[in-house]
Amino acid sequence: MQQNPSSSAGINLDPAAMNTYATAMDQVATGLTAAAATLTDLSPADQLRTDLGVVGAEFAAELDAALAEHADTLTTGAHMVGEYRRVLRDYTRIAVDGDHDIAAALNRAGGQL
Repeated sequence: MQQNPSSSAGINLDPAAMNTYATAMDQVATGLTAAAATLTDLSPADQLRTDLGVVGAEFAAELDAALAEHADTLTTGAHMVGEYRRVLRDYTRIAVDGDHDIAAALNRAGGQL
């Protein structure tokens, strides 16, 4: 969104650009969620415990905790991107609906203004 040169208080909203941006945000959120799931699925802790026994158990537990924390961070990021996308979608819908309502009112008013 860029400043409207004819009005310092207004903005120029391009619905097509907002839709493109929203699609990109959906892809980012999906990628973050998939990365979090992959991290969770790839945890080598059980194999480390088996291979290293008691010596590797503490390391495996710490690695498991670190991977879980990273997965949680990715999941939180995906949620935040998704919510931001929802806010922009709602804002775009409200702005476009408002523009249509104003245009309809102006058409009804005709030359009376």
